[in-house]
Parts: sequence; structure tokens; C-alpha cells
Amino acid sequence: MRKRVRFVALFTVLVMLVNVPLVFADSVTDQEKVTLEFDNIQALVEKENANVLISQLTEKQLEASWNATLEAKESISDAGKTYLQSARDTMIGAINSVDSSVAIMSSQLASLGSAPASPTVTDPEVAAVLTYMDSNFVKSRDYLAASVTSLSSTRESLTGQLNQIEASLEQLDEGLDNGEKAYQRQAEDLQETLNKAKIGTEATIDSVTWGAECAYMGYYTLGHEITKLDEAIKMLNLNLMAVKLQKELGMVSQLEVVTAETTLNTTINARQALLDQQKELLNQINLLIGRKYSAELELAGLPEVDTAEISKIAVSYEKDLQSVFDNSTTLRLGVIDIRMKEHTLTRAEEDDGSDSDNYLQAEKALYITKNDQAEDKRQLENTFFQLYKDIISKQRDLVSEESTLKTKEFEYQNAEAKYDQGQISYIDYSKVDSEYNTQQEIVKSRES
Repeated sequence: MRKRVRFVALFTVLVMLVNVPLVFADSVTDQEKVTLEFDNIQALVEKENANVLISQLTEKQLEASWNATLEAKESISDAGKTYLQSARDTMIGAINSVDSSVAIMSSQLASLGSAPASPTVTDPEVAAVLTYMDSNFVKSRDYLAASVTSLSSTRESLTGQLNQIEASLEQLDEGLDNGEKAYQRQAEDLQETLNKAKIGTEATIDSVTWGAECAYMGYYTLGHEITKLDEAIKMLNLNLMAVKLQKELGMVSQLEVVTAETTLNTTINARQALLDQQKELLNQINLLIGRKYSAELELAGLPEVDTAEISKIAVSYEKDLQSVFDNSTTLRLGVIDIRMKEHTLTRAEEDDGSDSDNYLQAEKALYITKNDQAEDKRQLENTFFQLYKDIISKQRDLVSEESTLKTKEFEYQNAEAKYDQGQISYIDYSKVDSEYNTQQEIVKSRES
């Protein structure tokens, strides 16, 4: 029953099969005779149809590219940055060491101060010792002073190198930031492309499934038509027999016989044409579910219609329309297109400013895309409104045909009783019987 509500919409929208690219994979069941349940169509489409499989593969490839881009963004720290950071740390350590040495030596210089005045002595040996001591004091002080000067020069050189390293790091950071930004943008674009691919896969599944379901129902619709032609053929055979009898009695000419035969043959040929169309629909279903074109296929029948259950379904134009908007492939893709245009606009402002040509072009593209989305929404609402009216009309037609069926049933019962009593001929009874059977097929066709 749950499929029946969908049936009316299917045939309302699609009188003929939807156009689906015929690129299909061979199923393992090609050599087997398969009985296909209506409810199993989508599962087979998802598993076997090559268009769907290709779409799913594309989706996986995009997802892999997106993940790779995210990984590249996370690992963008360059080995050169690590080297420069290490060199900077070493340089800072060296400068700190120089500063410590200068501090110590400066302290030592300060403690040495000036050399004390040597006492006046007459002893030559003592005088020699004092002279030696004065000489060493001067040498020590001069050495310390020279060392402080040298270390200060070294510090200046190290500071210069440190500044160069810091400048290199700053340039490298800027480059890495730009690289990270590029990866971030690429990841955003791939994410949106992946989202579109997922919607595309869903749309492909829905489209192919829809086509197979239409063919499935079309098969039974043709079956109802064939049954009606069977009734017509039965009546035409009876009519031909009557015309031939009338010809033997001289009541009609040979022309009437030929006309009756021609009508019968035309109807038989029309019946065969419908049988051929049924076979073609089976072949199309085979293709859509991933089997070979001419593989044996049997349909299990349409789900039973429960009109009582259908009548309980709440129909709300506004809610149903919103559901159509939410599930529309066109509108869902349009939302992504708008989002991508917004990304482009934001990037143009970041890179070139809001007064740049790139920004103005991106702003215009966004405006156009939003307008296109609004127009698509209006067209979809109009299509839905027409479909909604058509569904209501078909529901009324079904009620009318069911009422007609009750009348035909009563007429059949009445004719059957009269025929049993010999009040009407077999031809008259067969005519009523044929009309009743034909009306039954009309109701079945309306239900599906």
C-alpha cells in the first residue's frame, strides 16, 4: 500500500519512461529467470546499475581528495621552519652565554680597579718583584677589557644573525599562512563539490529507480489494455460469426463480412503490439537494474491497493510543497552553488578588497545565482500545483469509475439472470459481460 500513493504521481508526471543513460553493468543473475518485486527495485538499482556505481565511485574519489587536502593542510609546517627555529634558539643561547661572560668579566674588571702605587724600595730584588706584579696586573686588566670588547663585538654579530633568522621566520610564516589558506580554500571547494556529488548520486538513484518503477507499472497498465482488447476480440469474434450467418441468409453482403474480419484482425494486431511493448518494458527494466537486455524477467505484481488506508493519508498542500522544496535536487544543488559563490565573494574581499573588480564580479555572480534559485523555486511550485490538481482529479476519476463498476456489475447480474431464463441471446449477454470485465480493468488501471 505504501507505494500506491506514489503511483498516481508517477504516471501523472511520466507518461513515457524517463530518459536515463543506458550504461549498465551485467548482473550475476543474467542467466537466471528473476522474479522482481516492486519494493526491491531501488535496492537492485543501487547495487547493480552502472550509472549509480560510477556516481558512487566519483563520490568516493572526491571524498579521498578532500581528506588528502585536509591532511596536507594539517601537515603544512615546513622542515625549513623547524631548522630556522632551532637556529634561532641556538643563537639566543649563544647571546645569553656572551652576556653572562661579559657580566662576569666586567665585574672582575670593576673589582680590579686601578693598580696600587708601588712602594719605594731600595732592595733591587724586591723592586724587581713589585715591577713584575705591576706588569701582570696591567696584563690581566687589559686582557679582561679586551675580552669584554671582543665579546661585545661577538654579541653584536650574533644579534645581527638572530635578526636575520627572525626575519626569515617571519617570511616563512607568511608563506605558510598563505599555503594554509590555499589548502583551506581548496578543502572548502572540495567539500562543496563532494556535497554536490552526493546529491548527484541520490538523484541518479531516484531517476533510475523512477524509470524502472514507471516501466514496472507500465507493464501492468498495458496488461489492463490487453485484457480490454481480449474482451473486444471476444465480441468481434461473436460479431463475425453473426455477420457470416447473416451473409449465408442473404441479409448482408460480403463487404460486411470483410469489414468484420478486418476489424477483428486490426484488434488482434493491436493486442500483439501491446504484448511487444510489454516485452520492451521488461527489457528496459533489465537494463535499469543492471541485467542484460534480453535476460528472462518476471514481475511479481503490483502492491495491493487499500483505498481505506489511502483515504486516511493527510493531504496538506503547504506541507507537501515544503517537502518538495526540501527534497528537490535542483534546489539542493542551488543552495550549494549560492554557498560557493559566497565563498568566492569573501575571498575576493580578503585578497583584493571590496572595491576591486574581482569583488564586484563575484558579487554579481552571487546575485544572479540567487535569482536563478528563486526562479527554480517558482517553477517547481507551479509544477507541483499542476500535479496536485491532477492527483485530485485522478482520485475523483477513480471514485467515478468505481461507481460505474457497481452499475456494470448490477447490469451483468441482471443479464446473467435473463440469459439463464432464455430472455436474451448469448451475444447480448456476452456484450454485457464484456462491458463489465472492461470496466473492472479500467478501475484496476486507475488504481495503479
